[in-house]
Amino acid sequence: MYLKNIEVQGFKSFAQKINFEFHNGITGIVGPNGSGKSNVGDAVRWVLGEQSAKQLRGGNMQDVIFSGTELRKPLSFASVAITLDNSDHKLPVDFEEVTVTRRLYRSGESEYRINGSSCRLKDINEMFYDTGIGKEGYSIIGQGQIDKILSGKPEDRRELFDEAAGIVKFKRRKNTTLKKLEEEQQNLVRVTDILSELNKQLEPLERQSETAKIYLAKRESLKELDVNMFLLEYEHTGKLIRELEEKTRIAENQLQEAKDAHSRTKDEYERLEKSLEELNQRMDALREESRDRAIRKQQLSGEINVLHEQILAGEQNDSHYRSRLLAIQEDTEKKSADREELEEQRADLQAKLREVSRELSDEQEKLDNIQSNIEECTQAVEDGKNEIIEILNSRANTKGKAQRFDAMMEQLDIRKAGISQRMLSLKTQEEEQQSAITQAKKEYDTITESIQAIREDVKSLRGKDAALVLMGHGQSHGRADLTFEGTRAVFHDADKRVFMATVEGARSVDDLLVELKAAKVKKVVIEPLMLVAGDHAHNDLAGDEDDSWASKLKAAGFKVETNLKGLGQIAGARAILVRHAREAADDLTKEPKKQ
Repeated sequence: MYLKNIEVQGFKSFAQKINFEFHNGITGIVGPNGSGKSNVGDAVRWVLGEQSAKQLRGGNMQDVIFSGTELRKPLSFASVAITLDNSDHKLPVDFEEVTVTRRLYRSGESEYRINGSSCRLKDINEMFYDTGIGKEGYSIIGQGQIDKILSGKPEDRRELFDEAAGIVKFKRRKNTTLKKLEEEQQNLVRVTDILSELNKQLEPLERQSETAKIYLAKRESLKELDVNMFLLEYEHTGKLIRELEEKTRIAENQLQEAKDAHSRTKDEYERLEKSLEELNQRMDALREESRDRAIRKQQLSGEINVLHEQILAGEQNDSHYRSRLLAIQEDTEKKSADREELEEQRADLQAKLREVSRELSDEQEKLDNIQSNIEECTQAVEDGKNEIIEILNSRANTKGKAQRFDAMMEQLDIRKAGISQRMLSLKTQEEEQQSAITQAKKEYDTITESIQAIREDVKSLRGKDAALVLMGHGQSHGRADLTFEGTRAVFHDADKRVFMATVEGARSVDDLLVELKAAKVKKVVIEPLMLVAGDHAHNDLAGDEDDSWASKLKAAGFKVETNLKGLGQIAGARAILVRHAREAADDLTKEPKKQ
């Protein structure tokens, strides 16, 4: 086996890809200072797994990548590949040639390859065990390393001799195997103790399982009763809605009849108002005629008075004439003509008086007729007023009925809106209940997965005297204790060897000690039943103080192991916490409901 080829690209001063060919025998590399001779040896050490930048004469590992010059840009990676002749099969692989490649990028990513296949650095180190080749092998001796070997400790020199003797591989495999055996022994002891503790918890967990089953059965019964009650309320509400719809239809028919009656009454009222207007016009005309006749009557009365005065004056004259008749008999013949004339005048006056009396009688008859017409018109007006009052009363009654119907319709609309609101509320409650059921099912599935994981952990335990103890936080009020007891019942149903107690709740570590002793537990594994394994887990559970759970359990004679792992490290528990936080944030951002 010998080195056949070194291929370098981007490593330190080798910007371009350079291929070094070697042959069986001794090969020397010469050149002036700074030409890169030492970089060839550094490239070999680097490709074989050197992890110290100091050993490669750099500050950090990215310094091995070509950093550029004034004329060349820096490269993004460094790559070195060495090819070894394996015709003697000294290397434990079925290849005549073995090529080991290492590549490093500026992003920090790196990769190793053996004959083009990706591998680990551990695979490369194991392949070169007992060959003297490697970053610590004696086949590569750098500057000043001989003095370091000679002045080093005997243990360091012995490693070189072991490497040369070919026993390093076996020593390292032995150490690895012994370490694994020790770890497996510890795991076996732990599993045995846990199994022993959990076996003692089987009986209490069975009782808790029965309690949980009863609770689940009653919960299903309650769910069925709630559904039946909702269906009955929904049916009753539908019946009420149908009754209200029927009453609404009847009220609408009555309202339509009232509207028709109101329309007819309105038409009759308008007709009567028209008739009343005509009667008022006739009354106005009759009043005007009555006033004219009254004026004419006054005029005729004045003329009659004048005639009466004339008659009285004539009579007085007649008396005067008679009285003077004797005195003037001598003048009778003389004045006979005057007398005849006076007689003619008297006759004319009497004729005029009779004519005026006839006219007065006719006018009086006309006046009586007018008075009778006025009384008839007045009676007709009074009758029209009474009829109008009756119509107005009927109209008011109809309007009152219409208002009552409107009020009934408004009440029906209000009740209908209330029923609709209630139906919407019932639908909303149904959706919320369905959402809560879905959410509870998800949380139940998550808890079931957690329980299943605990059950798998319990199954992995060996022995009958081991138990798993979970520490919850708890609170001083009864509701938190009730919730904790329900959780404890669920875990008890999962496995009888799982015990639970709280830091601040009703079930304390003293109660736990009584239960563990009654279950004949010898070893316990205690874990926090909390989201984060904080102060309670590190101090109250696993602390060195005398009052910690671990100290009290050890003092009571139990073997104790602690596992400080919080629920937040379980994906299902984190999902529940995030979901509850989002729901709480949504409730805070929602607008308050109008009452």
